Amino acid sequence: MIRTNKVKASIHAGQKVYGFLLPFPCASIVEIMGHLGFDFVMVDAEHGPFTTESAEEMFRAADAVGLTPLVRVPDHEFSTILRFLDRGAMGIQAPHTNTRAEAEQVVQAVKYFPLGKRGLGSNRACTFGAAMSRSEYVQYANRETMIMVQLEDVEALRNLDDILKVEYIDAFAFGANDLSQSMGLPGQANHPKVVEAIKQASAKITAAGKIVAPEMLVSVMIDSLLVGAAREFLAQARGR
Repeated sequence: MIRTNKVKASIHAGQKVYGFLLPFPCASIVEIMGHLGFDFVMVDAEHGPFTTESAEEMFRAADAVGLTPLVRVPDHEFSTILRFLDRGAMGIQAPHTNTRAEAEQVVQAVKYFPLGKRGLGSNRACTFGAAMSRSEYVQYANRETMIMVQLEDVEALRNLDDILKVEYIDAFAFGANDLSQSMGLPGQANHPKVVEAIKQASAKITAAGKIVAPEMLVSVMIDSLLVGAAREFLAQARGR
């Protein structure tokens, strides 16, 4: 589906967007959340049981209700990123991006020449060539596709100055759970040391004129939302 990436445009204009992380395939949930007015869905292909085929169905559902489809990819491989983008993701979040070289590889995998090395073929993302020529699509994709990298290891924070020098990264996200493990505090995402590390990294990102993802992309995990709502319903229904 050829359209403007509203999430990318919004955050670069200083406007917050609201979305949800989807940890399992369910197109109906995507549709419901779109009808409710959410801005984006982040398909979790790192931790969730997604194939590229099942992710494509989530992207298609998102397109139908005006959501911007994003995906957290499982790795930085060119072939992995290519397959999710070709199926219609309008942006990726790359986990465990720890060095400048890794960040550069992510950009190279997302962008077409002359900005990168993404492979060019006929695919759903370019409407199989029906809506525009491939040369037109290359320009469109390089402009509209969004890149986020996730900083979730001590190594990433140590290398942050160099990572921030990489062009075409739209926002920098964190992974507090994995960062807590990397800091020797597994399962303690709210530990003061973890919170302070993220705070300092956020300040450095902002000082460099870059976007801190959690400050602009406000999101909720669908499973947490369901669990919380279900518990509240049962408590009220049972009079507790």
